[in-house]
This record gives sequence, C-alpha cells and structure tokens, in this order.
Amino acid sequence: MSKIKLYYCGWAILSCTYMPHLSCHYYKLATNSSFIVGNWQMDLKDSIILIIFYFLLISGCILSIICRQIRKPIGIIAIAVHSSLGIIHLLRIAYPFKFKIFNIEWPMHSSILEVILSIPCALLAIFLLSKKKQQFNI
Repeated sequence: MSKIKLYYCGWAILSCTYMPHLSCHYYKLATNSSFIVGNWQMDLKDSIILIIFYFLLISGCILSIICRQIRKPIGIIAIAVHSSLGIIHLLRIAYPFKFKIFNIEWPMHSSILEVILSIPCALLAIFLLSKKKQQFNI
C-alpha cells in the first residue's frame, strides 16, 4: 500500500474512532437511560448536541481525505476531543468519581481501556497534521 493511501486511511480510521461515542449517546436517547459524569447528569438536549457534534466530526474526518482545507481544523478538534476523553478517564483512575452510563456504573478497567484508546487516537491526529503536502504530494 502506498504512503498516500496510508495517509488517507489515517483520516478514515480517525473517523471510525468517534462511532462508539456517537452510538453511546444514540443508545442513551433510545433507552432514556442515564449518563452521569461526576456531578453532571446529561439530559436529552446534551445527548442530541453530542450526537450532532460527533456526526459532524466523523463527516469532517471523512471529508478530510479529499478536502485539504478542512484537515487542520478537523485535526485540531480531533486532538482536543481525544485528549480530553483520555484526560477525563486518567483523572477518574487517579481520583475516582461517579461515571454511570445506561444506568450502570462504568467499570474502572473500562476507563483504563478508554485511556489506552484515546491517547493513541490523539497521536494519530497529531501525526496526520504533521505531514506536509510535499511528503505525500497531497
């Protein structure tokens, strides 16, 4: 596989990393279940906003394959989102707080898994943004 195809695959992979988060909020709406992080209990409006946000981010990552102009802003948002998710779960590991999804307490090992997945995704976004046009002729 050529370097340019791998580069495009990076944007496609990055788009896929948001599907579990979008699905989580979709399921929350469909089942009217809880989503509590610390003292913050998400309501219907919060989940609708996050579904729209993740949909736009997924679309932006996919469009970044062919549209150079949006790569930088989408990449910066991707770095911020994945870093934030990783940091939230790192904080939860260090200083446990309530994290309840679908009326079930989120297990600590799931927060560890979220850190293991989120931080490399942020690094993938950094890598994608660090590539210059001349390196891949894109």
